[in-house]
Amino acid sequence: MEITFILEWENAVLSELDRTESLLVQLFNQTQGRPEIFELLVLYNSNQVTQDFIKTFIDDTIRKHSLPPIQNRRIIDVLDAHYFQLKNRGVIEAKGEVIIFLDSDIIPGEDWLGELLNGHSQHPNDLVSGMSYIDHEDLMGKAFALNWFFPLPSSNKKLKEVSLIHSNNYIARREILLANPYPKMAEGVTRGADVLLWEKMKSKGIKLIIHEGARATHPCPNGWSHFFNRGMAEGRDAYQFILEKEKADKSPGWQFFKQYAVRCQKVFTNTLSKGKKVDLQIIEFPLVIGIMLFYYQLYFIGGFAAKIFPKYSANRWQI
Repeated sequence: MEITFILEWENAVLSELDRTESLLVQLFNQTQGRPEIFELLVLYNSNQVTQDFIKTFIDDTIRKHSLPPIQNRRIIDVLDAHYFQLKNRGVIEAKGEVIIFLDSDIIPGEDWLGELLNGHSQHPNDLVSGMSYIDHEDLMGKAFALNWFFPLPSSNKKLKEVSLIHSNNYIARREILLANPYPKMAEGVTRGADVLLWEKMKSKGIKLIIHEGARATHPCPNGWSHFFNRGMAEGRDAYQFILEKEKADKSPGWQFFKQYAVRCQKVFTNTLSKGKKVDLQIIEFPLVIGIMLFYYQLYFIGGFAAKIFPKYSANRWQI
């Protein structure tokens, strides 16, 4: 069996490159000794980064860690493309009959690949995702681990059917992905296409499965600039998502406000009820609540701007 890893490079531009380095270390090491044939396909936008930089970065990582690399490697420029468009193009270019999507800021855990492939063998006609969770080694990580859209890590190794998965690490047959590309979103919207895609796939009988044993860590926003842009963009995208035909609502402004209010409420309940799971100290409780309430104020402003200034907000806060 030939498997293609599709690695988008947009998140590497936004996040810390040491995470991308750690991803490559895990990827190259975990593919060794397996019977499958592997291909690494890197998709990037040359308005953000050059091919020479990516190639040099990968080669330097291999030398630095004395890694046994994946020999079949290609780096493809998709000019002006962003996150979901890069993934769609990767499926078209891939040679493997099975695809594994990876974001460039994800760090797979031990035996992530083996667990993911085992899950795929049990559900070959479905989408099987790894278990993504937020690194919570510092205060910002703890805040987002408790109050963002990623679950806390599980100690189980179960496969379970869910209503949605994250696009940052999952496996599926190429023919399924070719028949079901990520849909085009409204101008300027950077996230949400996967939620629409999951609804379409489920209507066709394709299941979404999470393998709790295939764990991978995801970063929280990197620095205050990314924090600001991510909050504004998330609010803008959430409001625009309500306007999409599949999610049409007669009162989009009210629907968005309810979403915002629920998120603020969960900041208090999640922090107080789950703080011990991320080793939150007593002094850190008010700090975490303050950080996340500020983040969701940015979320609210981003959504409000999308309603009042749709053309302006569409071209701002790219993530």
